[in-house]
Amino acid sequence: MATGGGPETAAPVISVVIPAYNAAATLSAQLEALTRQSIDEPWEVIVADNGSTDDTARVAGDWSGRLPLRVVDASARRGPAAARNIGVASAKAPLLAFCDADDEVADDWLPQVLGALQDDEFVAIGVRLRAAYSSRARPEFLVYAAYESVYLPGLIACGAGHMAMRTGVYRAIGGFDESMLTAEDHDLCYRIELEGIALMPHPEAVVTVHRRDRLIDVFRQQYHWGANDAALRHKYALVREVLERALADGRLARADPGAVSVTTPDAPVPRAARLRAALRSPREFADLVARQWSSTSIRLVEMVAFRLGRLAAPADTQRPQVAASLAEAYVAARSAHFDGRPDAPDPSTTGPRE
Repeated sequence: MATGGGPETAAPVISVVIPAYNAAATLSAQLEALTRQSIDEPWEVIVADNGSTDDTARVAGDWSGRLPLRVVDASARRGPAAARNIGVASAKAPLLAFCDADDEVADDWLPQVLGALQDDEFVAIGVRLRAAYSSRARPEFLVYAAYESVYLPGLIACGAGHMAMRTGVYRAIGGFDESMLTAEDHDLCYRIELEGIALMPHPEAVVTVHRRDRLIDVFRQQYHWGANDAALRHKYALVREVLERALADGRLARADPGAVSVTTPDAPVPRAARLRAALRSPREFADLVARQWSSTSIRLVEMVAFRLGRLAAPADTQRPQVAASLAEAYVAARSAHFDGRPDAPDPSTTGPRE
């Protein structure tokens, strides 16, 4: 049973927003994970139903007695960006946390998120993924919070399903760009960072992300990501030029998103030890080989689908571009701060506020 929901009249301290589209098969696992959160302050869960044609709304409503939950009709505009924006529009708290309908937050996720937002305005939550070499006998996982931008040096990003921020930051930046069907999360990260608010990795708050394992689903996802990658690159082309010049002349350093860690129920197992253990058990060896084959196949499909998507959908050159002046201001603030000038603003603490 969730605690900390508080009386209905109490103002929540944090709003958890879950966009959902045809998520009836997966949503209950996420909502059940949320019932295990324990905080002293009131909070709320908002499921933004983006026009589902299955039982998503009913499944969500069934949990309203166990969670401080509301189901919001987010069908007026389609897409995950629109669903999150509509969900936030009804949020009542000064803090926001996003998670997805097909993942599962850790039992202490919410307390950890609240702690992170006491220190930082914009945070990347830890993602927990099953490692390719994981086996039934020796399960191992990768944990990371953020990753360096592929083409915007000095910036990092995280997925929308594992980010949190102060509501004032979200509203000041205008929320997610609804014209982007994918990569809207990276776009939001870049816009917030260019306004001077750092994305701070907090891997202590963890959400388990379930990767797609059907190759057709992997293909579709990566194809759409590739198709929208061209749009993202066009939108930030002017910014990229500024950041690359700043990196070349030493005014900007590459961003450090933090290291990827390997976890097991006890401790990391060296690669040689994993292989020796697998060779002693035919079942474990077969399981390990199957996982490696699956991982390799998925990576190959991802690469091919992403490139096909980029080829099939060239950038819309009429799309507005982010001004180079915003990047110049960002570089100047970073340079001044790291040069140690006493009057220089800290780029991690400037920008829109709650």
